[in-house]
Amino acid sequence: MVVSQHVFPSKSIARFVGSDGRVHLHTRPGDLIRRAKPTDSIFCVTRAWDNGSEVGFIKKLEDDFQRLAESILEGSVSSFDVERTHIISSFYVLWMARAEIRHQPEGDIVLKGILPGRKWSKDDEEQLEKAGLAFFRGTALPGRIANGLRVQKQVRRYLRQVNPTACWGSTTNSNHRAGATSSRETLRHAPSSSAFCAANAARKV
Repeated sequence: MVVSQHVFPSKSIARFVGSDGRVHLHTRPGDLIRRAKPTDSIFCVTRAWDNGSEVGFIKKLEDDFQRLAESILEGSVSSFDVERTHIISSFYVLWMARAEIRHQPEGDIVLKGILPGRKWSKDDEEQLEKAGLAFFRGTALPGRIANGLRVQKQVRRYLRQVNPTACWGSTTNSNHRAGATSSRETLRHAPSSSAFCAANAARKV
């Protein structure tokens, strides 16, 4: 069971670490500046969504993106066709959905008009969730299961908004390093609108 769930994948954060294995972190409000490992709790939530979503739907999107990112770093991919654009957009909206849930998680949802179901022990619940199954506590759907469903719903919703006009690009430093001491030198992916892409194309003419 995954307890500490990343809002942004540790593998992606790790590409920006310096020689100390940490990234430069500047938090607001408070203007706190410190060095943080990719596993730092600031990048994580504690079981905000169900384990089935974490190791199933979410992992699939992350794995697809990480394979693409590695191909970019290796130099075997330099442009994005429809399939690659979909992979990047899916990863981007997954990040959006998880960040949204981190800041505004669902609580337990009580359903009216139904009879309470079987009373599960804590161990029963853990085993059901580990198997990728949902369960009720009386007439309430646990918040993390509701959030797992919400992640999937929001990803599909945001993808319909983002993907049709998505324009993605990638840049690397001169040494094509995946890990560098300065984030300004490392691989970057940046989402932009069709208008932004058109403006950049105009500047190149």
